[in-house]
Amino acid sequence: MNPIPTTSEPKKRSLLPIVLALAVAAIVLSATALVMSLTASTAPAPTPVTREIRILIVPVEPHNISMAMMEEMHMYIPGTIVVHRGDTIRLTIVNMDEHRHGFEIQALGVETDQTLDIAPGDEVTLPQFVVTQAGIYEWKCNVPFVAETPTSEQECGEDHDEMRGHLIVE
Repeated sequence: MNPIPTTSEPKKRSLLPIVLALAVAAIVLSATALVMSLTASTAPAPTPVTREIRILIVPVEPHNISMAMMEEMHMYIPGTIVVHRGDTIRLTIVNMDEHRHGFEIQALGVETDQTLDIAPGDEVTLPQFVVTQAGIYEWKCNVPFVAETPTSEQECGEDHDEMRGHLIVE
């Protein structure tokens, strides 16, 4: 008969096979992730197009008692335009106000000048331009506010500094 051992001795296992299995798994996962990232398709950039855009300059007047102290305001509609890099932009600015206004995107060198200020009721189509750099570009009125005198027509409005909009280039 075999005697029953009175003390148990733990079996000694080697951790080496477990460590090797984990290392191989980590290498396989890393290689798979690398291959997937290198072969992943990125969305192609949109094909550049020519965009003909009309921007209206409109007066906004207070319409209720709580706004009674407000002056007439002027704004560009739309106030934000989104285009893609490489697009050709052809802007037409329509002045639906009673004052002269202008338009400029200073960072892109796009503007009306003294000969192209937009008279009340008129519209001006600016020379087309291509946007090559992604970003947010501010536009504003470039006709300074000058208070009306008996011999001059009022240009722009007192809210001149608030007449702004944005061209977003993706």
